[in-house]
This record gives sequence, C-alpha cells and structure tokens, in this order.
Amino acid sequence: MTKRKPKTIPVAPGTVMHFDGHDLFIIVNGVTVAKRGRPNTPEARTWVPLDPRFEAHGNWEWSYSSKRGMQ
Repeated sequence: MTKRKPKTIPVAPGTVMHFDGHDLFIIVNGVTVAKRGRPNTPEARTWVPLDPRFEAHGNWEWSYSSKRGMQ
C-alpha cells in the first residue's frame, strides 16, 4: 500500500489539521491534542484525545481549552 503525501490545513488561528501520510491529527499552537481513530478500530470515526484539554463534541466538532485541566 502506498503512503499518501503529508498535508497540513489551517482550520482556525493557531490550529491546523495535519495528515502525516498515515494518521490525521489536530495541532493547537504546536501541541498535538488529538488523533483521528483508525478504520476498523473501536475509535474509528472519532477523535482520540492526546491532551486532557481536548474535548470531542461529535464527529467533526471539538474544543480545546488552554486552561482546562491546569492546576
């Protein structure tokens, strides 16, 4: 199987979606906060949080608070 070309798409100020040729990530201010679930896994079609400040609200809706989870 051929690996696809990496691509980065700005989606909001300071926020990008990055496809590394294999997986899709959300990056906020340089911090990778979530990864898209892979097909045929329990996480398929969902965002998998990589940072406790990330929260998914639906298939493509999400939020990230730089203050949530901070002590």
